[in-house]
Amino acid sequence: MHAEFGESVQSLLVDSPSFTDLSREIIKELQSSIRPTILVVEDVHWADAATLDLLKCLCRRIMFLNTTIILSYRSDEVDASHPLSAAIGEFPQTQVQRIELDSLSPSGVSTLAASFGRSGAGVHEATSGNPFFVTELLSADDSVDLVSNSIQSAIRARLARLTSRQREFLEMISVIPHSIQFGLMSELCGEEVMAHLDFVVARQFLVPTLDNDAYRFRHELARLGTLNGVGTGKRRALHKRIYDILDECNPDKN
Repeated sequence: MHAEFGESVQSLLVDSPSFTDLSREIIKELQSSIRPTILVVEDVHWADAATLDLLKCLCRRIMFLNTTIILSYRSDEVDASHPLSAAIGEFPQTQVQRIELDSLSPSGVSTLAASFGRSGAGVHEATSGNPFFVTELLSADDSVDLVSNSIQSAIRARLARLTSRQREFLEMISVIPHSIQFGLMSELCGEEVMAHLDFVVARQFLVPTLDNDAYRFRHELARLGTLNGVGTGKRRALHKRIYDILDECNPDKN
């Protein structure tokens, strides 16, 4: 059964800036609840410092509450330096259970596509089974581009949280379909490649191939969405630069 916090907590959420008053009232309400309570907090990767402080306060007392707290977040948004990582580290680890959600399988994508009255052909290849991308792609009209407005907005939001140099690094990589060899990446992106590469891999923009000698975008739609932000002139310049690098490395060159 869905329920909301009582009037006292609701009032503090609106009117009181006091973290102490709010946390005390929430704990009091959870302790006085006769029924078990499930508290769901979604998209915690976007939580501000005050929200994380409240969660730490609740979780430190979880053994004394008839409550289960469920936190959902995108693992590809949270690396070791993210504030959420530090917050989770302060939770009582004996009370924490982590559940990693796998991507949809090809058969799962086909089943979901059937519920939309659509064919799943090519959908898994384009999305790598990412549920958000799959749903958005299947919801789009056949007449629209592969990267719909909602998918493009989501990709831009992720890119906006990067530095300008990190975005530029991904844009350079995005002009190459499938995967890019590390050697070519180094020639194309210069001496800062390792610093940028480690970061974007940690954030799961890029993933290594099985032999760890090449990298690709985690989702083809993410590559295309990133590429959409690269102007025509810059694309041509990058293509020429890549051609020149490959031509220079060609052992059969006359």
